[in-house]
Amino acid sequence: MTPVPLPDPTGADQSRRQDLVDRFVALTPTLVKRFSAAGPGGLPTDLASLTLRQLEVVRLLSSQPSTMRALAAGLGASESATSELVDRLVRRGLLERTADPDDRRVVRVRLAPPARLLADRFHAHRQQRARQVLSVLSEPELACFVDIVETIARDLPVPPAPRSPSS
Repeated sequence: MTPVPLPDPTGADQSRRQDLVDRFVALTPTLVKRFSAAGPGGLPTDLASLTLRQLEVVRLLSSQPSTMRALAAGLGASESATSELVDRLVRRGLLERTADPDDRRVVRVRLAPPARLLADRFHAHRQQRARQVLSVLSEPELACFVDIVETIARDLPVPPAPRSPSS
């Protein structure tokens, strides 16, 4: 879908655009609740014992191991906050932390074997939840919605991750 150039928002156009933004802002909490990992029936028991932030770490590491710095960037968090989060998951036996063999200053993180099943179950749960939420849209509406979300994801600048106090 090729974006249609919008006229310079002035006067009535600007007022209408602001009204639409206001409607979107008002709907955001409802959308977040509907798309959240929880939902009717909540998370499966094995997933419910983790916070959404911990599940996000498991999700991010499910495709490949990462450095602590890259994981922090993926979470949009500081390295110190990410390190604390990883420490909790290491203590639970869900992550493994190792030093990079080429650079001992670099910390690598990967899923421990028990976390692989959790990652797969979380992915399946998110897929099921998305199917439920998006079932209210017709196929053309869904295609339009996905095109819009892709445009936002592609074109919206990503804010820099917070820096650790020691950085």
